[in-house]
Amino acid sequence: MKMTKKSIWFKITFVALVIVVALFFLMPILWAASISFKTRIDALSIPPKLVFKPTLDHYRSIIKNSNVVHGFYNSIILTFSTLLISMIVGLPSAYAMARYNFPWKRVFLLWILIGLMIPLMALAIPFYIIYQHLGLLDTYAGMIMVYLIIDLPFVVWMMGTFFKQIPREIDEAAMIDGCSQIQTIIRVLLPIAKPGIAAATISCLIATWNEFLFALILTQTKVKTAPVVMSGFLSTSGARWGEMAALSVILMVPAIVFGVTIQKYYIQGLTAGAIKE
Repeated sequence: MKMTKKSIWFKITFVALVIVVALFFLMPILWAASISFKTRIDALSIPPKLVFKPTLDHYRSIIKNSNVVHGFYNSIILTFSTLLISMIVGLPSAYAMARYNFPWKRVFLLWILIGLMIPLMALAIPFYIIYQHLGLLDTYAGMIMVYLIIDLPFVVWMMGTFFKQIPREIDEAAMIDGCSQIQTIIRVLLPIAKPGIAAATISCLIATWNEFLFALILTQTKVKTAPVVMSGFLSTSGARWGEMAALSVILMVPAIVFGVTIQKYYIQGLTAGAIKE
């Protein structure tokens, strides 16, 4: 079938629009990456230099900075601890919400939804006061509990919706074959729910990895995360743009690698339920 002139122009316009939108979102990343390889003079030059001699000085400075290394270490511990607990607690909870009816179920779901809607800024000061009295300021346990409040409702809500789309007949067939309730979840339902798990995992990972507000207010030195350490490069005497750009690039790499690795499942998980058969 031959394409008409109108359809050809529509396709060209659509592709051009996609490229423009992609460049719009990629520009800050590319700009940060370019600054991380520029000298301080080149980074501050006006107009900006598009052709320059690259340097790794900013990356060397970051690697030698003990505060940055410690902040990166804290970010890894907090992110993956929160992610692990969110999945261990959230997946069975989501399954129960999807498969069983119990008193106050709708109220419980409503509270989860409200938890997702509350602005984080509204919780920061109350948490600071409570943690100050409980001795949880600048502790791993305190930060993990805060991040669980952010991630766990999302996992339960998202995976509950995903489990609802899996026919109950699959559960019944697995039990007829001799599987217990736990075996049915682990061996049958979780493999089917891989796309949803991938979407929930990467969403929680990005939210915790990039979190700044609570880390700034509830930590001091021991549990300070990498985003908070990066904010320390801004001072009244000036900004260390090269180091900030280098650290931002380093912080982007794990999320990008993880996202690219599971992007197939992530897209399937986000679009689950969009098409009804």
